[in-house]
Amino acid sequence: MIGCRCEVCTSADAKNRRLRPSVWLQFNGRSVVIDVAPEFRIQALENGLERIDAVLFTHAHADHCLGMDDLRIIIDRNRQQIPVYASEETLTRLHQTFGYLFASQMWGSKEMRFKSVPLHGTFQLFDQEFEPLEVWHDTERVACYRFGKAAYVTDVSHVPEETKSRLVNLDLLIISALRYKPHPKHFGLRDVLEFVAAVEPKRALLTHMSHEMDYETLRTELPGGVEPAYDGLTVEVC
Repeated sequence: MIGCRCEVCTSADAKNRRLRPSVWLQFNGRSVVIDVAPEFRIQALENGLERIDAVLFTHAHADHCLGMDDLRIIIDRNRQQIPVYASEETLTRLHQTFGYLFASQMWGSKEMRFKSVPLHGTFQLFDQEFEPLEVWHDTERVACYRFGKAAYVTDVSHVPEETKSRLVNLDLLIISALRYKPHPKHFGLRDVLEFVAAVEPKRALLTHMSHEMDYETLRTELPGGVEPAYDGLTVEVC
């Protein structure tokens, strides 16, 4: 947190140094990213990311999309077009912010760098099924994604019953937990733990945590099967 000298912000524990969250999925020889955080360039360099075959967006808030310009070098190096999957609302906002990316062509090609793909139910992506589901971030709709026996849910303050029913009995649930105390636009820790207990994933990882969350302290407080995530964490899901 800029200007903060709290124990977490000044911690020597690398797991307390958090960039804004993006998720990199690798399957069937393909590379897919969910959200493109402002620090995406740093994340890509640190994790050896060289190619992206598709991007899925949850919503168009700055902390989830402002790294999008950094995708250009990946596109141009690989001479590829990247499909962008998002709700109509999110695509509209992405076009407003990054119109030049959707309008510009790749070097030496007439093909546009990005192709907008609106979300309209379950879709196949490189032989993997993705199911977009809707949660609420206060009064805004946010897309979460189920893929196989895993799901990614971020910036959530309310989960509709229809969505909740599709998040039951997962092998892995990644879900945002902003802080200990309640927040009007986000699940607090108690809300998250109640939701996890209701849907019963085999493993739950907490992400999108503020500087109020000390990694090691939180880790010791959580029930079995629930863990705080950290930058660079790798998980295998069968």
